[in-house]
Amino acid sequence: MDLEHDCEFLHRFNPLSEWGKCWRDFETDGGDWNDALYPIGNGIKQAIEKVRRR
Repeated sequence: MDLEHDCEFLHRFNPLSEWGKCWRDFETDGGDWNDALYPIGNGIKQAIEKVRRR
């Protein structure tokens, strides 16, 4: 997802955790795309907290 074009609202709060990694990057070295869910969820939580502090 290209946040700058697909979700400009969230793009302002980058870098989110795991910024610059795609799903395939998590599949290298025997990993799985599901491994991305925790850090992405964590990044979204951080963005929400950043908005609340404003």
